[in-house]
Amino acid sequence: MGIKNIFNCLSIVLLLQLTLLSSCENINPPDNTKNNNAEYLELEQCNDFYSLIELALDVCEQIEGPGVPANWNGLSLGKVLSIESTDSVFYDGDEIRFELNFGSLSDSKITGVSADGRWRYGKVEFRIDKYFKEIGSQAEVKFNSPFCSSLQDDHLFTGELLLTRITSNTVKIEVKSMKLSDNNETKIEFDGQLNYQCVTSANVLKVWGNDFQVTGSIIVTAFDDNISETVAQYTVVNPLLRKLEAGCNNSPISGLLNCKFTDEVLTATVEFDPFENQACDNFVRISTRDRVFDYIIEP
Repeated sequence: MGIKNIFNCLSIVLLLQLTLLSSCENINPPDNTKNNNAEYLELEQCNDFYSLIELALDVCEQIEGPGVPANWNGLSLGKVLSIESTDSVFYDGDEIRFELNFGSLSDSKITGVSADGRWRYGKVEFRIDKYFKEIGSQAEVKFNSPFCSSLQDDHLFTGELLLTRITSNTVKIEVKSMKLSDNNETKIEFDGQLNYQCVTSANVLKVWGNDFQVTGSIIVTAFDDNISETVAQYTVVNPLLRKLEAGCNNSPISGLLNCKFTDEVLTATVEFDPFENQACDNFVRISTRDRVFDYIIEP
């Protein structure tokens, strides 16, 4: 797939999705149906990216004591086969380090889906400098080996997230060279910064079951034969409201996203609550200068 084709596929909501979690059904289709179908395939890959952020936040929020928990209460967004600690306590004056192993693709089929309806396999490394509820605490989350969060094993990610506690209910997430690969070739890279603010609890005690406002922006880079080209910047104009519970986690229930593409004078907006009712209806409206497209995000 060439850079121009990738650009066409990304063009309407590639990342933030922050928040589309599956395929889209076109209600008001544009003229070029073929390009739209390709676009939906790219949206699935972006949804996988967003689920990595939620997983990282979910794990960090489990660190409530002096180190790596002896008994985990169960990660709401992931079914882990094993957890290996290389430094399990803060008492020795440095950070804790541990690795979550979600196993292989065949293992994920046995353990089943997580609370958000996704299958996961691969390994994730965590380094957390102190009790994560403390203001200023940081967590490095590394996907050093290809990690997948769906049954499509060609949607593999490598890269790093840096989580920083800003307030009791707000976490800043820096996205560092998060690459999506297909058949061992890098296709897309994400870089940028997002803020997650829990709006249903004074403290982010858990991820699943809470509501989050998401702000920030992401730069999207596409690759063709290992040649990179920045294609778009996605900026949250009005905070995206994520309701992380069954039936509502496929898309934000409100918020506005602006998409600015770099190879031509084109912008698009993604409206997640066009009817102003904050319904869990998976309905979005995408507008460009001369077109309006309506979509339903299918589970």
